[in-house]
Amino acid sequence: MLDALGLVATVATAGLRVRQRGALAIAPVVTRAAAGVIAFTAFGTLWIALTDMGWREQATFWPSFLGFMLFVIGLWAGRSIAIGGAAIFTLALLGYGSPATTSISGWRSRAAAR
Repeated sequence: MLDALGLVATVATAGLRVRQRGALAIAPVVTRAAAGVIAFTAFGTLWIALTDMGWREQATFWPSFLGFMLFVIGLWAGRSIAIGGAAIFTLALLGYGSPATTSISGWRSRAAAR
């Protein structure tokens, strides 16, 4: 239901913009909407691939979710918010894959085996 409402709002916004400014004014709206759809698809695909939600995945999910939401909001509110959201998302994923977190995981499994 929410997706349908968002689609209707996007089409209505684009229609008003075309009436006010001409046909070329719709390009930024379409570009932002397409970037939002691509971002949602990429975020969902990433977390479907990481479905085993252990402690490392959960610790990475929430900062990446915040970064993702800031990026999508930034598509409409301002470029600096989108860049900040992308930076938070990237740092969260870099922290997930860093050797320091894997060594902690190895340390925990060795400690549990004792």
